[in-house]
Amino acid sequence: MSAIVAAELPFEWHKSIPEDAKDSLRQKFPTWFKDDGEPKGSWELGNLILESGELEFATDRGVPVTLKRFKGAIPAKLIEGAVPDETRPGVATVHVHLPNNVLHSFNEVHFEEDACTDAIQELLDEGWRIICVCPPLNSRRPDYILGRNGAAQ
Repeated sequence: MSAIVAAELPFEWHKSIPEDAKDSLRQKFPTWFKDDGEPKGSWELGNLILESGELEFATDRGVPVTLKRFKGAIPAKLIEGAVPDETRPGVATVHVHLPNNVLHSFNEVHFEEDACTDAIQELLDEGWRIICVCPPLNSRRPDYILGRNGAAQ
């Protein structure tokens, strides 16, 4: 499985790379270099979008890469602190929290202040879903933020 990675290079990323490695990087990533063959600065490159093979190629040649976000499986040796997956050698499991699609489907939001459980249950029966429970400061009952897809009603 190939991964798509958003990565960033540090300020002087090219300083620690041997000259022979720069030659292979010039061939693989011509956009990382200026017309005269000198490496571009990280501010000129911005965020890079790489496949896992390209990421491995760059890191094997000493390019210091910071991963920003990724999709798919990445070889375990590329991720610091990753938990190796015993069923798939060379692949690491990394837990990244992303809001699910249900949160994106809400087009109505409702705030219920100092709500009892019966009132919340009635709203749940009407199709509302709990987005957030806000713990009370000076009251017994929490506040709730609820959402629903109004088009479904």
